[in-house]
Amino acid sequence: MEEDKFIATLALKKSAIHCARHPGRDVYGALVGDSKVNDAIPLFHTRPTTAATEVALLMLSQFNIIGFYESRIRGANEELEPSRYITQLCQALKNKGAASVFVLCIESDWNESNIMALFRLDNKGTNFTKQTFDASFNKMSLTDFLIGHENIVDIDDHLANPRLDWRNQNIQ
Repeated sequence: MEEDKFIATLALKKSAIHCARHPGRDVYGALVGDSKVNDAIPLFHTRPTTAATEVALLMLSQFNIIGFYESRIRGANEELEPSRYITQLCQALKNKGAASVFVLCIESDWNESNIMALFRLDNKGTNFTKQTFDASFNKMSLTDFLIGHENIVDIDDHLANPRLDWRNQNIQ
């Protein structure tokens, strides 16, 4: 599967901006679409509680969630792979009947050669398989795009100030 056909540029941009806005923190978001990822919706830049997750998922009930993205602080020897929190969300999504569930893991250290890895949850909902996805070509374009687009609102921000647009409709 080719990433330019599967993950829309808008989704890559929003997820990267969200992660870059909160360096040194765990960052989570939802991937929405149908047969491909069309958009990303920023969720949290703090460790989410069960209550906050439930509120966020209720707010997202109008969207077709097909996965999640995350950037988390990991130990030096830990692989870039889905966390336990994201795994549990993906399993719940799979249990609700989602045909395919994906996770886009974004490196917190952009000095790495590949800053993104894409995973798909198997049909049983128990294991992730890494998908063919080389996003290294996006690194320069994403870095360039970040300049002037640092303002992104996630649901954490919206809950603190309900006037903020958590859908980030200003980002194109």
